[in-house]
Amino acid sequence: MAISALLFDKDGTIIDYWLTWVPINREVALFAAGGDNELAVELLRAGGYDPATMRLLPGSVLAAGSVDDIAGAFAAHLGSRTPDQLAAGIEAIFRQAGAQHARLVDGAGQTIAELKRR
Repeated sequence: MAISALLFDKDGTIIDYWLTWVPINREVALFAAGGDNELAVELLRAGGYDPATMRLLPGSVLAAGSVDDIAGAFAAHLGSRTPDQLAAGIEAIFRQAGAQHARLVDGAGQTIAELKRR
């Protein structure tokens, strides 16, 4: 039987989650915080990020939530300081920053090339 396709879970399998998503999450929090670095750190914490360990809590909104989930968590923390079109802004950052920050795990390119060759 020939294999006609492979399906990968991108985060942690092909894409280095930490090198890709930590900078993106920081950018999203800074946007939501209107450029206020201290408030951005609060938002990251509210989303499940621990700046001391540079890790996300499993199941947290930043680890597993949708754009709307993240916007909702940030808005709950921001209250009246919530920017207009927060979810749309987060989505735009994800699209642009995803291409900018995406990093393959070591060896992924070679492995994919070898699978294609086979």
